[in-house]
Amino acid sequence: MRLPSVYATVLGDGSTVATIVNWRERAHNDFEFRIEDLGVEPAGDQLIEVYDLWTHEVVGVYTPAEIEVFGVNSIPGHGNYTFKFTLVDDQTPLEYLTQ
Repeated sequence: MRLPSVYATVLGDGSTVATIVNWRERAHNDFEFRIEDLGVEPAGDQLIEVYDLWTHEVVGVYTPAEIEVFGVNSIPGHGNYTFKFTLVDDQTPLEYLTQ
């Protein structure tokens, strides 16, 4: 059984974009990976904003402990997801994070 692949790159603003690709014919359920493996390493006072680049929605804003492992419930056969991980200061107003 071939697992999905994760491809990541760092953007000029310091954010990390990761694409998860399911190469199999059928859906793959409960796929997870470590945020640290992407090179996302927040300082003690930073949060991690996760933005879905396909739906154009903020998935959430998490503490490092809350998002040590990130995953998706189901990836369709030959499907993919792309997320942007941005470090934000803990003091950032929430209205900024949801724009």
